[in-house]
Amino acid sequence: MHNKPKACVPLLACPAVLIATLVLLGTACRDEAPMLGTGTTGPLQPGYEDELFEYAIRNLNRLDRFNSGEMLQQITERLDQWIAEQPPLKDWEPDPLLKTLPEQLANLTSIEELDQLDLPPHDGAVLQQAVWLRDISAWARGKRIDPLSQARHLFDWTVRNIQLEPPLSAGDASPRRMARLPWETLLLGEGTAIERSWVYVLLLRQQGIDAALLGLPQGSADDDGPTAAVWAVGVLIDGEVYLFDLDLGLPVPAPDGVTLAPDGGLDIRPATLAEAAADDAVLRRLDLDADSPYPVRAAELNEVTALIAASPAELSQRMALLESYLVGEQRMVLSIDASAQAERFTATDHVTDARLWPYPFAIVAEQRTIDNPEIVRQKIMALAPFQIGANQPLWKGRLLHFQGKLVGERSATHFYQQARPSNDQLDQLAEHYFQALRQANPEAGEMELREMAQQRARIEHPLYVRAKQDASYWLGLVNYERDVLEAAVDYFEKRVLGAWPDGPWTHGARYNLGRTYAAMGEPRLAIDQFISDPLSPARNGNVLRARWLSELTAEEPADEPPTEPDASEPSAEPPEPLVPATPERGE
Repeated sequence: MHNKPKACVPLLACPAVLIATLVLLGTACRDEAPMLGTGTTGPLQPGYEDELFEYAIRNLNRLDRFNSGEMLQQITERLDQWIAEQPPLKDWEPDPLLKTLPEQLANLTSIEELDQLDLPPHDGAVLQQAVWLRDISAWARGKRIDPLSQARHLFDWTVRNIQLEPPLSAGDASPRRMARLPWETLLLGEGTAIERSWVYVLLLRQQGIDAALLGLPQGSADDDGPTAAVWAVGVLIDGEVYLFDLDLGLPVPAPDGVTLAPDGGLDIRPATLAEAAADDAVLRRLDLDADSPYPVRAAELNEVTALIAASPAELSQRMALLESYLVGEQRMVLSIDASAQAERFTATDHVTDARLWPYPFAIVAEQRTIDNPEIVRQKIMALAPFQIGANQPLWKGRLLHFQGKLVGERSATHFYQQARPSNDQLDQLAEHYFQALRQANPEAGEMELREMAQQRARIEHPLYVRAKQDASYWLGLVNYERDVLEAAVDYFEKRVLGAWPDGPWTHGARYNLGRTYAAMGEPRLAIDQFISDPLSPARNGNVLRARWLSELTAEEPADEPPTEPDASEPSAEPPEPLVPATPERGE
């Protein structure tokens, strides 16, 4: 049974919530949180700094127990008190690779303060991001221990779980939205190829695997912004750079590297940079046709630049110091030795230069100087579905999804289901608010209370609908991970595409429905899904995937596009296995 919406302060009516949301996520409905003292000035009691550290890290690792961002603010404050009592790192110096940044970024305040140990408020988002990346990478890497297998699994997770969006237009007077930081891309589950690439690199970093964006010589790509030269992600393993294209959603296949996986999907062995540079046929495998060639040729790969992804916080002394105190299950990567990684990349063939990727610095600077009210509103509204509902179920389901806690009494499935109110409940939202207001204000007039309830319902009804759309789609992904493939089909086909044929998850649902059919040994149904979405930003990769699957199975697409599924929802949820499966699948 779904919980009814909880009466709480409307999100957009509270200015404090707006401020908190821009740090990470503000909170309108409070959850109980343990407290530890208050802010202090002056020296701490002996030993108290250890208590501060333990409190902060313990709660940082269980933020799903609290509603949104209030606890994160407390954690940042406690760590700031703790770090003020710590000696600086011996021989710490700013990374020499900072000198490779463009002049307009080299003088950012965040760079000038890299040596300081104070934790600014926005470091809370940095810490939460690292926890999410660590948790995801720990289970999404697969069961095998070799780094290449882990890199392939993490790539596959990124492509399936972050729906591809079209690139943001540089210089547009009315941008569709701001570029996102990795935590935003993860939370919302959608992003451009650049944003997906950034997330993928950081997932690999949590597993100790070197990765960088690969830049081609200027002029070899469309020169339309700061990311124009970026081509693909290069993963460095045993002296070889393996190629992954987050725009296509495919590894660049090695010669004879596309085969069928045991489950019926594609098993794509990635090519190395050396293989692609030596034989243009490797890249030509990615041509759609004579009129739509893959926009990179082997001749361009003799002078590749490794663009090292690092934010100002990851290059700071404070994050390096904090990371040095994290051990065991608390361990996570908070910092990077960018120069050392650059040296490892330039020691390989065809990588002739390495520098810091300017993009993270530009985005961090942009996010901290938001002055466009419409962009601020868009940002708030994108995060608002995680605020609503009794106990903020979408927020908690998302964090438990990141932890790989997919089934059980307190799991992603449990909270995602709570975030899916019935249509009757949504229709009765205004009446629910009226009853709550009348109970809280028995002396107020009925007309006044009904007007207030109607106003609030108008604001929050779309947010509940979006939360339901998100939860429905993510439940499809959860069931795919659990290998409950019939249930995954049910969610993607009926509860996403059937309920909202032109909804926010149409492209991702069609792609993941194709992946699910392939894993079920239904190649024709999979092919039909991959080619059924010509407007998808991921169209090129989908067409290639359908082509290769057709070649390997001798299955041709259906003569007619698949019909839309029945929009009605089943009366009962599909049964859950007692133990979630974690299969090894193809890509």
